[in-house]
Amino acid sequence: AFVFELTIGHYFEVLKIQKQTSELSYAGITRVMIKQKGLAGILDGFFPWGAIQAVCKGGSFGLGHSLSKGMMKSTGMDIKYPRGSEVLSGGMGGALQGVVMSPVLLLKTRVITDESYRATGGVWSTAKMSSKIGGQIIKREGPVALMTGAPMFITKRFFDWTTRFLFVELVETAAKGGDVNAKLSPTTQYACSFAGGTLSAIA
Repeated sequence: AFVFELTIGHYFEVLKIQKQTSELSYAGITRVMIKQKGLAGILDGFFPWGAIQAVCKGGSFGLGHSLSKGMMKSTGMDIKYPRGSEVLSGGMGGALQGVVMSPVLLLKTRVITDESYRATGGVWSTAKMSSKIGGQIIKREGPVALMTGAPMFITKRFFDWTTRFLFVELVETAAKGGDVNAKLSPTTQYACSFAGGTLSAIA
């Protein structure tokens, strides 16, 4: 997750956020990003918040998914409704991911959308300056401000992951050709996951 966010994920997210808050084209946004610092400018906002987000992204989801599956197992739901339990556990993992990521994403977004953080200095000086934004927000707006928009974000992550797990299950079922006991090769499983994730994003 860290390597993906560092090499391309963060760049895509900055493009999305800037596109939503400006009238520039994607190429224009990229030119602004690299104008002062070259390609290193693409990493503005990644350190420290994007890096923290990348590290906690998978762990928080995995913890929520695992805890939810444990609850399903203790109630026998995993035996009675195996596919439904897996889909719901995915959604619960996404919800916990939303709780953990919400304040980090807010801080990263503030850095990305505030030109003063990117106007001067290199990557590390920008990172040092960015690391202070959390304290500034708490001092100015109070600790609760870090969770601004969190209920909607948590709900979004719940449905993101619920639909992802649901579509993957449906695509895998179709790939098995009606034989629920059929074993899929790793390549087919990857393809089903990719297709399920794509359908989830569209939904």
